[in-house]
Amino acid sequence: MPKNIIVFLILLLCTSNSIGQKGISFSTGSFEAILSKAKTLNKNVFIDTYADWCQPCKRMDEKFKNKEVAQFYNTHFINYRVNMQVPEAANQLRKRYDVVFLPTLIIVDPEGIIKYQVDRELSIQELIQVGKDALDPTSYHKSDSTPIRRNQNKSTPKGAQNQSTVHLTPLHAESTKINKSLLKTQNKSQHVSVSDSSFLDNFETLEESSGKVIAILGAGELPPEILMQEAYLRLEFMDGSHIKTAKKYLQTQTDWNTVTNRKFILDFTYSTDSPEYDFIIKNKTKFIQQFGNDVIQKSLEILTYRALHNAVPRPNLKESIKLYINLGVQNPEQEAHYYYINRLISDNDIKAVLKVSNQYLSENPNVHEIQYLVARYLTFHPNRTDNTLKSALKLMASASKQLPGSLSYLDLLGNIYTFLGTTSKANAVYRKAIEEAKKQGKDPTTYQEKIQL
Repeated sequence: MPKNIIVFLILLLCTSNSIGQKGISFSTGSFEAILSKAKTLNKNVFIDTYADWCQPCKRMDEKFKNKEVAQFYNTHFINYRVNMQVPEAANQLRKRYDVVFLPTLIIVDPEGIIKYQVDRELSIQELIQVGKDALDPTSYHKSDSTPIRRNQNKSTPKGAQNQSTVHLTPLHAESTKINKSLLKTQNKSQHVSVSDSSFLDNFETLEESSGKVIAILGAGELPPEILMQEAYLRLEFMDGSHIKTAKKYLQTQTDWNTVTNRKFILDFTYSTDSPEYDFIIKNKTKFIQQFGNDVIQKSLEILTYRALHNAVPRPNLKESIKLYINLGVQNPEQEAHYYYINRLISDNDIKAVLKVSNQYLSENPNVHEIQYLVARYLTFHPNRTDNTLKSALKLMASASKQLPGSLSYLDLLGNIYTFLGTTSKANAVYRKAIEEAKKQGKDPTTYQEKIQL
């Protein structure tokens, strides 16, 4: 074979491989096999947890296709993806790394020890910076993400002046005065660079002195005040270890309803599926008195939103209703059904949509928002039939009577008549929409164009 042809084939093969690589190259399979590969190659592991229903996960998937992101992660990491809808794979990660919300992105070393963990959507720039930070052995900071009251800007919160004066609000939790980059043991005078919070596990007690962390080797349990400081320190590392320490502190407290403990609970409640959340709900009045209604309501709204849209597993209908009740909305059952039916629509589960909506609307026949929601889904479903269109027609006829001035309702009702081939009725609805649009000072052209002669 001529030399120039061989060169051409090699170039073609390289080009094909480059074209075929459409983003981060993820591996699947067992986590043990991934760690074994990481040890062999001496690389860290980047873990993406996702679910088909998770919209932020889908947006992250697009960012994984970015050329710069893909090149960086494919070069420096073993990349591992886990579908959290698959119990066998999901349960192991959920327990090992406290995966509560999606998307959760994790970077671990070849031994499986967390170097970085975040449970929110990242930008392309943040993705690259996260990877660089994880590769830097001198960096202690692992995430600028939530829990719920974590500072929302991109910088690491600085230590407060004193634990007795630090201001901790539900949307801005700062650490106590601790220098996280220096460590001095009782027997050694040299300073040790801190790269992650696992260094804390090597010591049995911690004290604060002159702004430095002093580790003292000794026996006995950590005093509550030290556990509290350790929890805030671990919160800065954001590798999930703060959750365990916070629970240890609360276990030492016989009375959670003190000013200090209410502040602590508000700072470390990250899930609606926790005793801390239940305590806030049970003692909501006292929390409002201490922090103000706006702060508590905002915190509960964020917790509820994350539970409804990002939790694994997502709450069922009964649990959703309870969340809306705890949130204090005006019509919790209606809000919960609207959310849950929307979720079923996103899953394209038409049988479940009809079952849940029919059951609810049979007892609440005048909830036109849900009637419109379901009717629109049935009308534009790719596998719609005359029967589903007739169901949609019944729903929209009722909704339009309740809200006769709604142009959206009239437009959908006209579409249903059109799809059913009832031109005269469709035209009558569109003429009504034209009149209503003129009354409201809106452009009637859309409805004029839909009239069939």
